Amino acid sequence: MCTPRPVQQPHPPILLGGSGKGLLRVAARHADIVNLTADVGRAGTVDFGEVARFNEAAFVAKGEFVRAEARAAGRDPAAIAMSSIVFMLMITDTSAAGDAMRLGIAPMFGVDPAGARRLPLALIGTPDEIVAELRRREREWGVTLTIISGARRDAGTIGRFVREILPHV
Repeated sequence: MCTPRPVQQPHPPILLGGSGKGLLRVAARHADIVNLTADVGRAGTVDFGEVARFNEAAFVAKGEFVRAEARAAGRDPAAIAMSSIVFMLMITDTSAAGDAMRLGIAPMFGVDPAGARRLPLALIGTPDEIVAELRRREREWGVTLTIISGARRDAGTIGRFVREILPHV
């Protein structure tokens, strides 16, 4: 029972998020949106080794798995929107500042600084660079929804995101 009734028909979009094949199979059969995430380890813990392995190739592979499972279940894979979550949103004033931040986080993820530019869990750079990266993720990964989370959610960063990035994506 739901009062007032949802505006969306037949129901509000169902979003399922995770990384395990079991959950992704359920999402392929039932979800409207799938939020692909890193494996984090057993319940209540975060295995940073697993998080570090969640790179562009892993994200794309999970998306392909969901689409294949949707086809196998008789669903149109295009009916499922792909989503990602960003824990590191760092908006910089210069490309050099973004490069320095990527240089700092690259070792945590076992990538070179250029690879840090494409980490699914991060958006780092000037507003123009972040817009370009979000457009690339849509084009190459099929991501049409990005969830911003994490410690850098201060009002200034979110305000910049809303003013300088959101209108362009």
